[in-house]
Amino acid sequence: MSTANNPENTVDYLCLLPKELWRQILLEVYPPLLSTFTENIGEYMQLKWLKERVFAAQKCRIELLVICKALQPIAVELLYSEVILSGTTRGIQKFFSGIDAQCNAGYSPGVYTRSIVVDLRGYERTMTESMRNDYVRLHLLHQYCPRINLMLVNGPFRPYTRLPLDWIVAVETLILFGPIVDWKELPSPLLSHSFMRVTSLGIVEPLIFPNLTSLYLDVSIPEKLSLLSLPSLHWLNFSIDCLDINESATFIEQNGQHLRYLGVRLDLVDDIGAWEEPDVKSIINAAYKCHHLDVLEIDSRLPDTGQPRDRHPSLHTLILQGHDVPTILTALYQWGFQEWRHEEIGFHTVVINFYGDIGQLMGDDVEAAILEEIIVQCDTKSAVFKIELIV
Repeated sequence: MSTANNPENTVDYLCLLPKELWRQILLEVYPPLLSTFTENIGEYMQLKWLKERVFAAQKCRIELLVICKALQPIAVELLYSEVILSGTTRGIQKFFSGIDAQCNAGYSPGVYTRSIVVDLRGYERTMTESMRNDYVRLHLLHQYCPRINLMLVNGPFRPYTRLPLDWIVAVETLILFGPIVDWKELPSPLLSHSFMRVTSLGIVEPLIFPNLTSLYLDVSIPEKLSLLSLPSLHWLNFSIDCLDINESATFIEQNGQHLRYLGVRLDLVDDIGAWEEPDVKSIINAAYKCHHLDVLEIDSRLPDTGQPRDRHPSLHTLILQGHDVPTILTALYQWGFQEWRHEEIGFHTVVINFYGDIGQLMGDDVEAAILEEIIVQCDTKSAVFKIELIV
């Protein structure tokens, strides 16, 4: 029996669903990996891994573009939703030429771009003519891609290298890795989230970022943080390795009226015993003036005072970065974990991120000091211990 005239052979199954529904389905299958800011800062640190994931997703989107003509418009949108821009003259030229070719066909796919990674690690310390031309093209980036919300810039890690940022405009989230930057060049009015791991921020005069709500800061040169005004700041995580403690405390006091999360890290020093321990008393005092603070994350190696802390007016979660049992016990003591102060602790949850031998946390000393008052839930895979108070 011939099937040439069989109606089932002529059905366009792709048209049985509306394009908007196909769009939603494919966005779920190939979702953008860099669509919004995440407080899981580890995702930004693994740049190579992140690029590999984006490249893998782009490969699938290109296959969709090639094999299914009916879904090509959606495939183009997915393909341009997130872009990795190689920091070479050829890579930058190729990107802009590709958009120009599409524009000549009647539309600009750059309007679909929401996030972009600009990798400039290959650039030399001395500005060459080709590099100047590249920066001219980068100044056109927001004309070609006017809806970028998130941008990750990876600059050259060379001493005394300044990374121009005046080509960045109108982004909500900015992640920067690299050398010396100048905060005056950042897009102040719209910037909401910033992740900075740079040599210097170049802060020499008062600056205000009215809408910045989240800031991760890791710098190699001491900064005048007190010159920064961040009236909308809700989330702050910074390393004190190269910062002045009192300067940092002043910064927290000035910008802590809406602060809900505060993280204080110690990154560069492995052997804390061989180094003069910083006194973070002034930073904790500043945290006590943040009356909306919910979560405090702090390295247990950073001593506060020898006396237990009184109850904070709003803190309900304490996160300790632990490297050995004695410093964890000292930190817990300072935050009131003693039998006679049990009702004054005030925390609902304590999390210990422990980087030593997991078995050490289950020893007799820890049980005597902790387990009478709190329950330890151990996840051996992640080495994160959630501790909840017994009420």
